[in-house]
Amino acid sequence: MKILKDKTELGVLSGPTAVTVGKFDCIHRGHDRILSRLSGKKAEGLSSLVFTFSKSPRLLLSGGEDDFHGRNLITNAERAELLSKKGIDYLYERPFDEDFMHISAEDFVKILVELFHMKYICVTEDFRFGYGNAGDCRLLESLSEKYGYEVEIVPLLTLDEGTTISSSLIRSELKAGHIEDVNRMLGYEYFIHGRIVHGEGLGKRRLSYATINMLPPDAKLLPKIGVYVTRIQMNGREFFGMTDIGVKPTVERKDKRLGVETHIFDFDGDVYYVDARVSFLSFMRDEKKFSDFASLQEQLDQDDRNARAYIAAYHFNPAEDF
Repeated sequence: MKILKDKTELGVLSGPTAVTVGKFDCIHRGHDRILSRLSGKKAEGLSSLVFTFSKSPRLLLSGGEDDFHGRNLITNAERAELLSKKGIDYLYERPFDEDFMHISAEDFVKILVELFHMKYICVTEDFRFGYGNAGDCRLLESLSEKYGYEVEIVPLLTLDEGTTISSSLIRSELKAGHIEDVNRMLGYEYFIHGRIVHGEGLGKRRLSYATINMLPPDAKLLPKIGVYVTRIQMNGREFFGMTDIGVKPTVERKDKRLGVETHIFDFDGDVYYVDARVSFLSFMRDEKKFSDFASLQEQLDQDDRNARAYIAAYHFNPAEDF
């Protein structure tokens, strides 16, 4: 997949394209329906292209601040990785700024046709675009003959109880610790990716649980503070373990920044400065302060048993749910 970040790079688009447009501040099961239709157009000679934004429109529309402090479910690099794996040919990222926000709906369609050679566009039924959100699916369809493109409208994907899957719902469920619901909506296990760095060494010196400490990207939205069953991938190998997201309240520390600390089951090795991916499978408990290290050790022993029991029965196939 080729990533395009500027109009001057659009010269590589020599042929017709199948396009979708959206924030894509995560890739979930609803998006998969659209992406598979774009990829399916390759048989008709159309390259697939996702038009999205390098920064979420939420930041500009909320005046630079929102409930999630500008953090997203995926970083731009993670989004590119996921889209590439789904067979997308081109990803166009541009800033969502005042200039873009004031483009009229029809002018935006003209841009897609003239600059991106759009011959097909696929969006969900609630798609809105253009200044003041004046454009919708009906406008896309009414302009299709004038500008020579095909429109396909995909119904919104809902859960069993009728709730529509959306990025905002997934963010809220993640902050509530409902990680299994999050994974079901995403279609993959929610993960963080980062570099393993030195911690304080307390897990090995004071407890029987050595840990790796990670520095996830600042733009990444972390799950609710607490302890999780996790899957760890590093150096081409895969492990299971348990991960604490929090500030380690039992330990007296000057630095109370939110950290990500993982104990890897059945592993003992030096992996400092290695890149790792930690995927979240299930929320086990809230983080809490213990009266002493002996009480913390007892709790960790119980967490270990609970996590291993969960892993022994773990099966994840979100396709079965839809």
